[in-house]
Amino acid sequence: MLNSKVSGIDININSDSQAVLKALAKYTTSSKILQDCHNALQTITQSLRWMDGGHNRNLGNDTTDELARLATSLKVVGPEPIIPIPFREYKTWLHKKTQSSHSELWINGITDSPLCRACMEADETPTHVLLQCRGVEEQRAAYLGCPASLPEALGDLGGLLSFWSELGVLE
Repeated sequence: MLNSKVSGIDININSDSQAVLKALAKYTTSSKILQDCHNALQTITQSLRWMDGGHNRNLGNDTTDELARLATSLKVVGPEPIIPIPFREYKTWLHKKTQSSHSELWINGITDSPLCRACMEADETPTHVLLQCRGVEEQRAAYLGCPASLPEALGDLGGLLSFWSELGVLE
């Protein structure tokens, strides 16, 4: 319509999609496609009308529906995505991706913080976990007793392996 330089006549656009008509009537939108349509419609004299396409047979509406069905089966030429991704969808995807990555790092014990994951009171070192950490006291007592020194804790290899396995360090 815009390329044919139509002017001085009324152009009526009938649609069976109330959602599209409401979106086009909005002053602002986050969709570039809707914004382009809105801008194009502002350059012509027009009226947008809703018609109940689900209950009334209308040749124009039926033809439009058929053309839309055909268009969805056409091979797309050009870069993907053809319809730009709305920013909020990208933001949601990015949040999920970073949350997932963070969770994976946390589950695998990979962190930027040197603090002990069990007690968050001191750096997580083997000496701290084997001798001092209050967050693993029960597990340490069950597998190693109450070692007073590092050589004492390292003396029971079976207990040491069971202790580290219980904490998930060996997985």
